[in-house]
Amino acid sequence: MSTGKTDIEGHFIHACCEYDCLAGNGVIGLEIVDQLEDFDSIICPYGGGSNLLGNASALKQLKPNVKCYACEVDVAAPLYISLRKGVPSKVDEWQRTYIDGMNGKEMFPCMWKMATNLVQDSILVNTDQISSALRLMLNKNKILAEGAGAATVAAAMSEKVPEGKIVCVISGGNIDQKTLMTILNGQTP
Repeated sequence: MSTGKTDIEGHFIHACCEYDCLAGNGVIGLEIVDQLEDFDSIICPYGGGSNLLGNASALKQLKPNVKCYACEVDVAAPLYISLRKGVPSKVDEWQRTYIDGMNGKEMFPCMWKMATNLVQDSILVNTDQISSALRLMLNKNKILAEGAGAATVAAAMSEKVPEGKIVCVISGGNIDQKTLMTILNGQTP
């Protein structure tokens, strides 16, 4: 007979506020340096910070002159707002979008100090720009990414970063079929 209780114990690992998660994401930065000798900046999607800050931590150790940028969707941009206010902040007029990996409402205080030491800025892009970048990546390069991954390409195409060689971290392929079909038909969900 089951009592409805379980004897299994667990430990919650926060995807953004755990050192090991940051270090795991930093491996991407190490791989970039291993494969590319010459680049000036990197753009990472910002949802909670582990992708961006893990990569920035690794890159700044190996290539201190590389500039690290976040990219956020304009209606859910806690890092952008926090950088402007000078303190970890929440998004006042937050909106859900199809870009699930970048729908943060607030800057995690535990990530704030790292962000201010490692990140040049956060680049805002809108859902139409991200949809356009996603179509371009799939049609021209056969790369399927979710909105957060395509957002880095949208940011690079927006010319909001300094000139030079830019690396875009394209992460995640978790996009549902209905959303993808809407985007491929030239619309933004």
